Amino acid sequence: IVGLALLTWAAHGVLVGTSRKWIERDISLRSRLAVDSARRSLLRHWSLEDASALRATLADMTRDERIMGAAACSNNDLLASTELFPKDYSCRVMMMQHGRYSEPANGHIASWSAKLPGGSVRVTTIPLRTDRYTVGHVVLIHDLSFAERRERTTRDQIFLAFMVLAVGGAVEVSKRARTSSGERLGCNDSSRAAAPAT
Repeated sequence: IVGLALLTWAAHGVLVGTSRKWIERDISLRSRLAVDSARRSLLRHWSLEDASALRATLADMTRDERIMGAAACSNNDLLASTELFPKDYSCRVMMMQHGRYSEPANGHIASWSAKLPGGSVRVTTIPLRTDRYTVGHVVLIHDLSFAERRERTTRDQIFLAFMVLAVGGAVEVSKRARTSSGERLGCNDSSRAAAPAT
């Protein structure tokens, strides 16, 4: 049973790790598509003077139920953000994190996990470019509660499978033990019956 428990634990780790990587790639792709779709509107309103229209564009991007909030950062300055974007997530901090996690092979998109009072989130920063230069970055906050629910479901299913296998194994071992015990008793009886009387 100990070996089965170790195998179950290892399987859980592999499945959760694989699932989390897939989710992170999916979030990165969704973020890029969201910014690409809104690129023209973002560039048109990318200024403090047009913050209201820029905020409306960001709000449209958060119609995806998994995107909690969005912000527009010009270097270290916040141009606009949606209502649910965390207030303590300053552009200065976001750009420091962007420099740390930026992936040149992925269009210099940066992504990392963080904790909020409401649960885990995935933060993604995507450069916004004109044909000639980068004007700033769009920051998207993705809700990871669905991923945590999936991980809990996976854990529960694996635990249930372990319990079924453990009970089945215990029953099989008990059956074999009884069969082996019966065979030994039968052999002993046969030996006593075959022994010559003195």
